[in-house]
Amino acid sequence: MKIPFKKNKDKDIVVISKPDPLACGGTDATLDKSAPKEIKSNDMVFFSVSSKLNTWGENGDDAELIDSISAFAVKATQGSFLLFESSDYYRKNQKFFCTLIKDDIFPSLDKAVKEHDLAKQNGFHSKTHGLPENFGGDVLIKYASGEEIDFSDNQTPVIPYKAGLDFAEIFGKYVKSETVPLPSFADLKKIVYYEKRERGFTESVLEISSDGSAINHKSAQYDGGEIFKSEVTLDKDIIEKIKNNVESGCMFAWAYLPKSDFNADSDKTLTFVFADGGKTAVDNKRKIPIKLRDSFFGIQLEMTK
Repeated sequence: MKIPFKKNKDKDIVVISKPDPLACGGTDATLDKSAPKEIKSNDMVFFSVSSKLNTWGENGDDAELIDSISAFAVKATQGSFLLFESSDYYRKNQKFFCTLIKDDIFPSLDKAVKEHDLAKQNGFHSKTHGLPENFGGDVLIKYASGEEIDFSDNQTPVIPYKAGLDFAEIFGKYVKSETVPLPSFADLKKIVYYEKRERGFTESVLEISSDGSAINHKSAQYDGGEIFKSEVTLDKDIIEKIKNNVESGCMFAWAYLPKSDFNADSDKTLTFVFADGGKTAVDNKRKIPIKLRDSFFGIQLEMTK
């Protein structure tokens, strides 16, 4: 599904601060004066908010307070694709889930975004160099109208603590709703990796045996020359790694996600073939969180060694 974003009007970027190129550290900060401070549309289609949360002055034991969240949602061909992470002050109560649900989460998210007036920070970006970690976060929210909210700061939290709690509550509610049925890894019989290059290709066909091992048939061509073929047996440990990538990356859901605006340097696909003959094909050009992108590469790595 291609989300019909309209082209943004010309940006009016103002440089707030820029360190000397030879200086150590410093802060790059800019403001897009053309970024709207009020979003008229209610038709949200993409939501990505990651931030540390300022718990100072909040009631309760520090150990019970949410210290950070990372919340992602995108409209899918069926329902909504969700990924959510949070941790408490001492990283003892960490939550993570990734799922494809039938419900539409976006009206609830749009309401919360407007209640917390996140658009008031729209267009501001600040990056302080030399920090040991990101002490702030980033926000990117898109609407079908072409409007978007986009701001970031790696030094201080970018959303209020209450907003973090509200987003956590919304995601916690919707993760309990009915999910879109997806295949089981237990029914997987074959994986086909295919990469098309300008003057060549790589194809690996992984046939999974009943004992948990697999045979990998690989063909490759470079610079339009000879096609090289090989065959190797992969043990159960490797197949387990592949399984972990599939499950932790929610990869069977990728086929329902819209195409990314990012142009990859080559076309790569993974086709999963199941015992009943069904197939699920995914590629490297989907709107997915950065955290999940390594799942594709992890499988590619094992199949193209």
